[in-house]
Amino acid sequence: MFKYQIIIFLVLIIGKCLCENEFLLQIPQGTLRGVQKLNRKHGIFYSFQKIPYAKPPVNELRFKEPIPAENWEGILDATHDLPDCTQDDAADVAGQEDCLYLNVYTPHESLSYPIIEPEGQTSFITKNPLTIIREGTYNHVPLIVGHNDAEGMGFHFVPLDEDPFLLNPTELRLERDSEEAVALLQKIYDFYFNGTKPTLQNNELSLINVYTDIYFAYPSIRLALEHVKTAKSPIYLYRFSADTKLNVYKRNDQTIAHYPGAAHGDELGYLFRTFIHDRIVRKITPGSVEDKAIDRITKLWTNFAKYGNPTPADFNEFQWKPVTSDTLNYIDFGTVRTVPGVNSDVDRMNFWHNAYFDSNLFTSEPLLISTSILKRLLFGIILFSSIYYIFRFY
Repeated sequence: MFKYQIIIFLVLIIGKCLCENEFLLQIPQGTLRGVQKLNRKHGIFYSFQKIPYAKPPVNELRFKEPIPAENWEGILDATHDLPDCTQDDAADVAGQEDCLYLNVYTPHESLSYPIIEPEGQTSFITKNPLTIIREGTYNHVPLIVGHNDAEGMGFHFVPLDEDPFLLNPTELRLERDSEEAVALLQKIYDFYFNGTKPTLQNNELSLINVYTDIYFAYPSIRLALEHVKTAKSPIYLYRFSADTKLNVYKRNDQTIAHYPGAAHGDELGYLFRTFIHDRIVRKITPGSVEDKAIDRITKLWTNFAKYGNPTPADFNEFQWKPVTSDTLNYIDFGTVRTVPGVNSDVDRMNFWHNAYFDSNLFTSEPLLISTSILKRLLFGIILFSSIYYIFRFY
């Protein structure tokens, strides 16, 4: 398994202002044209976008370790956003393979630029990701993983009348209509829907919960539980439940706007300015609940980027403890405050933990301490977001 060596170069501006807000910056690979911008509090920061850090991973470089980008001649225009990487976009495939670029934002007229140097030439991924995690043959860096509390909004419209076995995780490899599949489906009905077959008219919130657990909540919990067995760096777990005007997904879809909680993607409004902000939120009032929530989450994320710890020693509000082998620590990022806790949604998580343990997909007894059994099916291990060595601009 390859490793990355991160080398930080500190480079000073050597050019002059091209116009009112454009700047030239010299880095080891060549000259960049960046731009001066204002953040939401009217503070100045400097933006350098679409900086290539590796050659395009296409043709013979596809699924291989990144090869450092070549130097360029002349001035590279770094004033336009980077492209999306290839990804599943619901019914279509979006983005492009040529996407190994960095956006760098800094409050100074200088740039700490990471050069990623691969050690050796091996294939990028040759094993099942779960096998890699269990073997510990991955890059050991601090990790933040988590989910929103109502990720299932929108997904809960999926009709179950024709195929109720959609509630059985494919990873459990249960054959349709088998005794085991029918038994698990009945357990789901009993746990989430009081023993009845769910309908959209009578079970909206329960359907949101079950899809939240299947696709997002339990996968993030399971990822943390699997990682902690081999990790050499801390793993921080969160649940995001803030509900304000910044919940971009809900504000963009009126069919779910009346449900409480944070839908899939709602956390992005607290970390980034999006097109939905300009269209719906427009202006964030200083001192408002949205303004304070942005400050809370960006402080944690930038601390993590700088120190590998979201609540370092000089952070006095609370301690975000990492997950350990016997304690599932987490924080709940709520509307007005952030609260540390242990064992998020424990009954629902234990339902699925026990289901996976019964199917021999877990190698240890359930870690969570509670009464019943967890919830949904697992679509895949997702929300692996490590932003170690990312740059701050707040």
